Amino acid sequence: MPWIPESPRYLLMVDNVDEATKVINRLHHPEEATVELAQMTRQVAIDRTLDSSWIHMFKKPSYRKRSLMGLVLASSTQMVGVLVISSEFYRTCLASDLKLTYVDYGPTIYKQLGFDADLQFIFQSATIMAGFFASPIAIWIVDRMPRNILLGSCELGCVTCLLIEAALDATMPEQHNIAGLRASVAMLFLFFMFFNGGVDCTVYPYLSEIFPTHLRVKGMSLAVAGICLTDLLWLMLAPTAFASIGWKYYLCFIIPAFVMAVCILLFFPDTWGVPLEEIAAIFGELTADKA
Repeated sequence: MPWIPESPRYLLMVDNVDEATKVINRLHHPEEATVELAQMTRQVAIDRTLDSSWIHMFKKPSYRKRSLMGLVLASSTQMVGVLVISSEFYRTCLASDLKLTYVDYGPTIYKQLGFDADLQFIFQSATIMAGFFASPIAIWIVDRMPRNILLGSCELGCVTCLLIEAALDATMPEQHNIAGLRASVAMLFLFFMFFNGGVDCTVYPYLSEIFPTHLRVKGMSLAVAGICLTDLLWLMLAPTAFASIGWKYYLCFIIPAFVMAVCILLFFPDTWGVPLEEIAAIFGELTADKA
């Protein structure tokens, strides 16, 4: 964090023009820096005159569209069921008296593969670490691909893993085959690779870019609230749902997550490489240069 430069837009908002100029000169060639600084300065002057209330976020059509897009983007990342999967893993590890009637949870699968309790926990940790090691890859690719393509395709990757996992869960209780259990473990590793490598790393810059500067804090708050509410819904339902319908609960993630991912790929705009001052044009608004 000490080496990350302060936002030049924030510096301009607090009238620290000199520091803003230094940051912009660090990030751009001299000619580009001059253009960027002038564009940012004009936009900050306009933003100071704009209504930044919650009511205005939903009153103005273009802002309302951004807010709804933000909620869909945020919710779609949790529709893949990542917290349900990971939290149920941890609960299974910690609650030795938990009675399971299906073989989806990681430690249960590792047990059926013949691993003792210590190795079950190690393998479970390795599953989560697969996502951790995908994060450096995400840092490298997140600004090299269109936002909607990266997010939507990786959500489809998560959905594919869940679909295979559901199919394995539906057949393994009868067949109880080692190959199926190993395939289920592989899907767990791939799921976290897709999520950390393309979903979790993309949604936050994407969300911050679709909102105008004067509403960005409120827009991000709205989106994060959507994430939390989605997680709350799935986590509260999970124990009862898994006990009642087992693997079929995966369909509650697979179907809406698939629909949302396709919508993101086909209908959501790409903000990759677009200056924040020019995002407004995507939503039919005037930019600072044309206002």
